[in-house]
Amino acid sequence: MIMTTESTAHSEQDAALSQALEELARAVQACALYGPDHPTTRDALHNAHTRLHTEQGENVRVGVTSRSLILDEGAALDSDSARSLARALHDLDVGVIDLASDAREADLATLTAALVHAESEAAERAQQRENVAGATKGRIKLIPIRLAGLVEHGDLPLGESHVRSNLGEIVLSAMRGDVGVAPEAAAQQINEQVRTQDPGMISSLRTEMLHAAQNARQLEGDERFDRLRTFARTLSPDLRQALLQQTVVASDSIEALAELADVVPAEDVLQSLGAIEGRDRVSASTLLMLERLSTVVADDADHCKTLANITGNLAQRESEHQEWLGVLGELLHSRASGDFAPEDYRKRLEDLRTHIPAAPVAFNLQEIDDTVAQAVRTVEISIDLIEAGTDEPATPIKRIEDRIQDVMIAG
Repeated sequence: MIMTTESTAHSEQDAALSQALEELARAVQACALYGPDHPTTRDALHNAHTRLHTEQGENVRVGVTSRSLILDEGAALDSDSARSLARALHDLDVGVIDLASDAREADLATLTAALVHAESEAAERAQQRENVAGATKGRIKLIPIRLAGLVEHGDLPLGESHVRSNLGEIVLSAMRGDVGVAPEAAAQQINEQVRTQDPGMISSLRTEMLHAAQNARQLEGDERFDRLRTFARTLSPDLRQALLQQTVVASDSIEALAELADVVPAEDVLQSLGAIEGRDRVSASTLLMLERLSTVVADDADHCKTLANITGNLAQRESEHQEWLGVLGELLHSRASGDFAPEDYRKRLEDLRTHIPAAPVAFNLQEIDDTVAQAVRTVEISIDLIEAGTDEPATPIKRIEDRIQDVMIAG
């Protein structure tokens, strides 16, 4: 068999990585027996670091099972020392370990200490993984087992129950990008496991995407929505349609579309907006959503025209915000015609944003009513249990409930 230069280099890198992992396993064992400052521990860490840096400046990603370490292209490392390192990582709920090309010897020492002192509680182990990433400034990332199927060289694909129980973390991890989860892989797992006929899961996905969009908005930089946009685009069209259909009929449809406008493909949001434009009174939330969507569609003339038409329809039937809507419609038409450069367009949008009135804080009386009624029913049941054997109703509680409802109606 003739080895090409490329395959020879690849084999040498795998050999260096295997040796580095063997030395890291020795460091963990030595640290557990003798402590972090013992010469045996220090020598093993130094050797591991040296071997890692023969990887020609590339980041290293290693999969973890309970009995072996998974190298590039699925090759398993299952020597005695590799198995001991795999068990230590597995005890910390690690499914994949990411080692940056600039990882330092001190970073490996931080990882070693965490592996030696793995906590018994899952929440504490999660904190330990985050501590390693923080202390090493992201040069070492420990990806949890439940997300390992979303990264290269990870564990087996996630099952339906796994996706159901970890949906929020999957979506947030796809948005954050700090644990090595690829947004495309996360969306593909959801495509495979979430059925459009399951309204409960669609509702959960909608909630988690709104939460992720709100989190992304707290970040800085123009790229803050990029990963979440990639995630949303990779969701199947049927799944996106089901998600937006549920948004359209929800009581918070305008607010939700305002949040999703930054991440869901613009054509999907425009279609959903067209379905609700004549249904609800135009509010401050509506204006905020239109402003955000105007930013998203800025580079697509057809989308600008569509949104301008929707804005014009709203302006015709809305007196309170008619002037604001008219200005936005003209701005969108001008942008579609190429009259404004992107910088000028953005500045004018920012000026419009400053003229959006603050949304009033409203109490959801129905939610309050339901909560109070549920609490009253709970007390009634308790009294019935105490008074078991009597036919006397819990009249004081009934009077309290009536009084509370009277006050709420009056208010």
